[in-house]
Amino acid sequence: MIEVKGMRKFEVDRRNPGRAIVTKKEERMYRIILQTALAAVLMFAVGCVSMEQRIQNDVADRKAQAYALANEGLESINTIPKLPANWQNLVKQEISGLLKDPDSAKYTFKEQPKYCSFSNLGYFSGPIRDYTAPLIGYAGLVFVNSKNSFGGYTGNQPWFYMISDGHVSLLQTNNFGIWHSLNDVQDHLMRSYTECLLIKE
Repeated sequence: MIEVKGMRKFEVDRRNPGRAIVTKKEERMYRIILQTALAAVLMFAVGCVSMEQRIQNDVADRKAQAYALANEGLESINTIPKLPANWQNLVKQEISGLLKDPDSAKYTFKEQPKYCSFSNLGYFSGPIRDYTAPLIGYAGLVFVNSKNSFGGYTGNQPWFYMISDGHVSLLQTNNFGIWHSLNDVQDHLMRSYTECLLIKE
């Protein structure tokens, strides 16, 4: 036996002086420690997979709920009402109140708005949002170029809007330049917000 100060006594294998002899009791203890560690690793891995699966299932459920609600609104549309004659002014009026320099704003409406049903579950919101779900009305994009606090133009910023019953019922902007058409908004809403926008054809 060799005893080192501050350490336990251990026996040296005389055939291999660099190796200590491990008793059966110690061997069992090491095996238990190893098994426990492996079990902990496996439980952690299973827990991670389980959590990821739960998140995926939750997202899938929310997407299905959004689609069902938007589709319910779409099927409830018997006749499409006329687009208000002053629809552009309605949109401009609401956006101008949110700009640093509204007098400098230049508005570009590239497409006619389309009649849509929006799930409106609350995951996608903006400075203006009616709480009716589903939300039904004319939806479209307008590109706004206005001056910022430094007096320089920001470049065209896309704004998504909905008009319901003669007023703007939903308004939101996107500064990342990924909205170029209403179809882009549709894809982004479902992918990033689990909200559904369906167009009445």
